[in-house]
Amino acid sequence: MANLSPAEEATSKDEVEIERFLQEQKSKNTQYKTKSDLNESKKYCESLKESRAIEDIPANELDLLLSKFFISFRKQNGTEYEPGTLSGFQRSFERHLREKGSLINILKDNEFSKSREVLAAKRKNLVRQGKGNCPNATRELTEAEEDALFENGLFGVQDPKSLQRALWWFLSLHFGWRARDESRKLCWRDVGLAVILKRIPNTLCGSQKEAAKHVPEKMVDIKERSNRKRTQATSQDAQLNFRKLFEVTVPKRY
Repeated sequence: MANLSPAEEATSKDEVEIERFLQEQKSKNTQYKTKSDLNESKKYCESLKESRAIEDIPANELDLLLSKFFISFRKQNGTEYEPGTLSGFQRSFERHLREKGSLINILKDNEFSKSREVLAAKRKNLVRQGKGNCPNATRELTEAEEDALFENGLFGVQDPKSLQRALWWFLSLHFGWRARDESRKLCWRDVGLAVILKRIPNTLCGSQKEAAKHVPEKMVDIKERSNRKRTQATSQDAQLNFRKLFEVTVPKRY
């Protein structure tokens, strides 16, 4: 920061801190996806003798390059990508351009209408070939299949691995937690036991109602951290579901 006035030096430091903060808030998975897609596109560009970074290519030339990319880019084994994967490449390119301060937008600008048209046509062509049908899509487990996982020891409390699998299953099933995100953010004091008053059915009266007041219910209280898919309302619903888990599911299994 040589030759800068004290005010300019302070401003420059502030800008560095702001940029560092913004980078820390970005999803690591998104950053990895963007970097991976850029590396793949770089290999493709090198095969065409194009060595410039995409942010340095004029709009009309970049539109043509993207059109070629969407038409001819293949996996390493020569097979076609899924339609959604090609759209993912397009969004990664746009994120990279935005991060580099580029003023162009390949998703909206008229200069890139041709590449968007090519991508749409390519996606339709891939669907006609049978792509995009999600052959490996997950399905809901049946109750019998879930029981089999506990009976065969894959889920349970008999060893650390089975306990870890069972906990992951319960959190995913009853809290809607994603594969890794919420579990990775979970801290020691985020989980606790709580006691609540049992709900008294309207059908009870007199001595029955009085006795029910003294039957507490235990539940697990989890302080959920914010993410892209959960709101405060859904967190309350999930808490009720987790209490139901300990009242019904656990006694059934053990």
